[in-house]
Formats: sequence, structure tokens, C-alpha cells
Amino acid sequence: MKNKTLETLEVGDRVYKEGGGWREVLAVLNRNGYKTVYSMSAYNDDKQAYGENTAWELKDYDYTIKEQEPEPKEMTVAQVCEALGREVKIIK
Repeated sequence: MKNKTLETLEVGDRVYKEGGGWREVLAVLNRNGYKTVYSMSAYNDDKQAYGENTAWELKDYDYTIKEQEPEPKEMTVAQVCEALGREVKIIK
């Protein structure tokens, strides 16, 4: 999984302010490093567009990207048992 930066956001990604608010990327209009331009949602509202921002502006306005959850690792039952050092029973 590639680490996201403010320059590599994709449609649907959110950026966050320290107080807990967020804005969502609605479209990537131009990709050019710190000059990458995004169409952004309104504050805490992904159904309303509210202007464009460059990656540099998002950084200047103190928006950050939250730590991303690692993608789930696919494992067989045998691999899980080995990793845990014990047998497991799958309940359906």
C-alpha cells in the first residue's frame, strides 16, 4: 500500500482539521505535485461542493491525512494457527 500525501489524494479521500472537521476530495482537476488541484466538499458535508484547493493550500490550511488502516492480509487457517501458535476453530 502506497502512503498517501496531500499531493496524491484520490476521489473520496478525506483531509482533516485538528478539531475533527473534514473535507472530501470530489474530483482531481490537475495533478502536478504541490500544485495538484482538487475540487473539495464543504466542511463536514460530502454532498456539497465548496471550491477548489491545491495540495499546497491544504497543507497551508493545516489539513492532514489520518493514518491509514493497513489492508487486510489474506491467510489460510493453517497460517493463522501457525502465527498464533495454537489451533483455531472457525465458527460460521
